[in-house]
Amino acid sequence: RDTWRDSPPKTPDAEREKTEPTYVNEWEARRCEEDITGGIKLNIGVFAAKPQHRQPWLLYVFIYKQGKPLLEVKKNFPPDVEIVCPARAFQLVTDLSINVKLPDGWSTQNVVKEIPKEEFSTLEDLSIHEICIQHEDHTQKQFHGRIRVRQGLSETRSFTLNVITDFSLYECVGKRKADEPVYDLVPATKGRTEAAEVKPTSLQQFSKRKTLRDKLDIPNLFGNDWRLFGEKTGLDYQAILTIENHSQRNRESPTELVLREWET
Repeated sequence: RDTWRDSPPKTPDAEREKTEPTYVNEWEARRCEEDITGGIKLNIGVFAAKPQHRQPWLLYVFIYKQGKPLLEVKKNFPPDVEIVCPARAFQLVTDLSINVKLPDGWSTQNVVKEIPKEEFSTLEDLSIHEICIQHEDHTQKQFHGRIRVRQGLSETRSFTLNVITDFSLYECVGKRKADEPVYDLVPATKGRTEAAEVKPTSLQQFSKRKTLRDKLDIPNLFGNDWRLFGEKTGLDYQAILTIENHSQRNRESPTELVLREWET
């Protein structure tokens, strides 16, 4: 799988033309290593508490100036919130709009938020946009919300924050211990399906996997690391939280854990 595109290419040329601009747009929107005249360097991410069955779910889209520690930012929110979309850097050059697209079964009245650039020029603390989500069809469990961040009419400087989770995970939250993760990772011995064994991919080669791990294990300011890879493969945000904690505790490669989940 090409980690930098929304979907794996089926044909080398035709599919590349369709998918490459998406990644280029996201990269251009986030890059901050080259100062742009009048640009403001910011971070954006999403906090939320765990969803509760048949209850509204409140997402906090937060924006703050680069240089402020995320733990310091989190102190401004209720103690039970967790990161549902990792903070990513971007450079603001014009007015900002935040647009929300939800899957069938969920709705919100907080669809669009327009924020003039001037508000960020004098930003001292945080800019927070709350999105209250209603779970209307309880037969729908797979949630994939897309938060489109756009600057003016430019597509080049637009990108998407993905919030992915399975609402059925939270039906048994009360049955688990307080420190027990909501998401169960795939054991190391069950990292590949039978189909994957029959039809080997280049990522099953040790050298290819090691190269990918070396590139993505290192945290990236613009979000282009193992977390974005996990997001692109459709991993639940709870899986990403569990992978981060597991990899730090056991000194394992987070990219390898993402690959293991993806190959299952």
